[in-house]
Amino acid sequence: GDVQATPLQMANIIATVANGGTLYMPQIIREVKDGDGKIVRPFTPKVIRQVRVSPDNMQLVQNALRRVVADGTAIESQIAGFEFAGKTGTAEFCDGEAKSILKLCGLESTVDKPLPTHAWFVAYAPAVNPQIAISVYIWNGGQGSGVAAPVAQRIINAYFDLKVPPEKLKRVKSLQEERDANE
Repeated sequence: GDVQATPLQMANIIATVANGGTLYMPQIIREVKDGDGKIVRPFTPKVIRQVRVSPDNMQLVQNALRRVVADGTAIESQIAGFEFAGKTGTAEFCDGEAKSILKLCGLESTVDKPLPTHAWFVAYAPAVNPQIAISVYIWNGGQGSGVAAPVAQRIINAYFDLKVPPEKLKRVKSLQEERDANE
């Protein structure tokens, strides 16, 4: 059946892995400051629970996520000199909108053709002592590695002010390029 996780839930999952197993309640506000920049109300993170995973297994998962970027499906979204960890995802779907797309493409009666896909990529950065967690979801975007991972690469580049010029980053593929590559 359908997996119905939201991008926020996926960001929370990858953040939990990044920090070694603490699941926090998502929060938007870190602090409220007055006009002089003085903190008038701090917001402290609230722990939902500790995920029971052995340290060895957590390290195994973290290493696997590093490998996805180092030499796996997100290899083209690496940033030289900056290590981050992540997981690509490509989720087939066939909702009413997808059926319309299939019909427009003349594919509604063919089983051997791939279904349309959502592009996913979750990541944390840096890989050691992470500071941020990211979830990129692009509806009907194609593959996570070709579409969502390059978007995360740009977010990481900007957030950490790595100053990698746009032409040195992986180009985000269009949906048509993704479809052509998969035929």
